[in-house]
Amino acid sequence: PKNALLSTHLFLDQFFWLGRSGIYKKKERADLISKISLYCWMSSSVCTSLVEIGELGRLSASMKKLEKDLKGINKHENDQYQAKVQKYNDRSLALVKASLDIVVADGLLQVAPKKNQSPCHRGFWVTNIASFRVVSVYTTPVSVEAYVPNS
Repeated sequence: PKNALLSTHLFLDQFFWLGRSGIYKKKERADLISKISLYCWMSSSVCTSLVEIGELGRLSASMKKLEKDLKGINKHENDQYQAKVQKYNDRSLALVKASLDIVVADGLLQVAPKKNQSPCHRGFWVTNIASFRVVSVYTTPVSVEAYVPNS
């Protein structure tokens, strides 16, 4: 359902932009479609958050089992353990991004009462955009040889 909701959001979002550019003349209908689109995005983000929480729980249990198997051995030198730590970090970052997406969608939909929305609420846009930068930096492979001085 997560991918279907996100695909629906992306499809319906085109009508929003057609309305904003003046190509689609029915403003009320474009606004309604835009709201439905944002609800789809928010629902997709909720589904993503739930999936990531489940995966974090599964990875945590798997890491604890591996820690028991590696008693007496430095777990930080084990490749399998390091891979699980990397997956855990990736899933944690995805959960943070999905959570921020929910907050942004909430702000755009103005689901919360006006009196509870602060200027900080709009600041989550900046945080959300920054998370894309963090993901690209975090997932960019780095060569170890680039940091080893020539001897």
